[in-house]
Amino acid sequence: AAVHQHADPAPEVRPGRRRGLVARGLDALVDVRRRAAHRAQAGPGEEGGRLVLPLRALRRAQASLKANEELMRTSFEQAAVGIAHIAPATYRILMANDKFCNLLGYTQGELIGTDSRLLTPSDDMPAREAERAQVMSGRIKTSSSERPLTRKDGALVWINRNLSLARDLAGQPQYFISVIEDITERKRADQLLTLEHAVARSLANATSASAALIEVIRSL
Repeated sequence: AAVHQHADPAPEVRPGRRRGLVARGLDALVDVRRRAAHRAQAGPGEEGGRLVLPLRALRRAQASLKANEELMRTSFEQAAVGIAHIAPATYRILMANDKFCNLLGYTQGELIGTDSRLLTPSDDMPAREAERAQVMSGRIKTSSSERPLTRKDGALVWINRNLSLARDLAGQPQYFISVIEDITERKRADQLLTLEHAVARSLANATSASAALIEVIRSL
């Protein structure tokens, strides 16, 4: 009898864990797609010289693959966060949803094929290279970091990024999955709060008004 494999149901999405769940959800969808493709492409088994995989089972596998591809495409395009697929060897952007493009000020046509490293400020590049190397080696499955990116207009935007790697059934790297969320306003608020605390300490420790002014200017 034919053996049918079923993917485990996706976990229930809980409020407040959107970024991590989107990344894990995409990983799960990629895994389901791989398994469905494997079932569809595998040759029929034999038992006593007879074919044991009926045609309708193959059709069900193909229908499952199509449905999973549609689900992944819809999740990718309609996600509330930016998502991009990036080639491991060249770092070129293979796919990017509208949220990802809009956050960086590019159209999809402009961004697809671009070396993603060009979006990273030069002083942040060593940390990003180390992050990608850890994910590529398998030491970590997903990396999360707060980092700046350079928009098309040259402005910096702060993002929280979850980076993972899609692999084929043989374990070979296929593409990085980069999930980003704009945190620029929060970073600005944090920087303002830090500055206010620094100014308050300077005023409290100053021995005179002129000394206080000097300390405030240094804090700026």
